[in-house]
Amino acid sequence: MMRRGRLEILFDILEAIETESNPTNIMFKTRICWNILKEKLDFIVKAELAEPKLLGGEAENLSVNR
Repeated sequence: MMRRGRLEILFDILEAIETESNPTNIMFKTRICWNILKEKLDFIVKAELAEPKLLGGEAENLSVNR
């Protein structure tokens, strides 16, 4: 199995965000460990490719910006 590049990982995450909004579900769907996913999600939010949505408390969901 080949390793994925950064762009492939970001693309996989953005695809997952379209169907899953919960970070844990995104992690399982993209097969990325939590530490790397959190780093990539921070990048995606800063680049305004997706936006976080707070559901009260600490739960955070994401949606893709179109």
